[in-house]
Amino acid sequence: MENNLVIKKINNDQINQNLSTIFDLIKQLNEDLTYEQFEQYLQNMLKMNYFLITATLNNEIVAICGCWSGYRFYCGKYLEIDNFVVSEKCRGQKIGDKMIKFLINLAKKQNYQKMTLAAYLENKSAHKFYDKYGFEYWGYHRVLVFK
Repeated sequence: MENNLVIKKINNDQINQNLSTIFDLIKQLNEDLTYEQFEQYLQNMLKMNYFLITATLNNEIVAICGCWSGYRFYCGKYLEIDNFVVSEKCRGQKIGDKMIKFLINLAKKQNYQKMTLAAYLENKSAHKFYDKYGFEYWGYHRVLVFK
């Protein structure tokens, strides 16, 4: 398996060529998201320092991780992990471990000062995964929903 696994940042053309697959993965974390919303949000996000990292196994995208890049007063230059998803059919194969190591190396090479993320409260397996790589709890991510 390892010889066929390719992890890389993909460009906007590659994203557009793989929208359906990317949507299927994103949907695993965002069940209420429609395809139309996904397309609209993604096109806007790509204009705002957002990019995608993919893991491809035998020429099939089996994992994705969105990333935001920017600056904040409390941490300087940061890389934020967003919607890190490994396909349900490929879990348990250490693909997530390989991806997070890729992301950490990318952040270090590009002189980011911190990596940040938000994980749903009920996603206990994600909390355990990020704990394993040294991510610390610094606060609470809060949301105000407008109806």
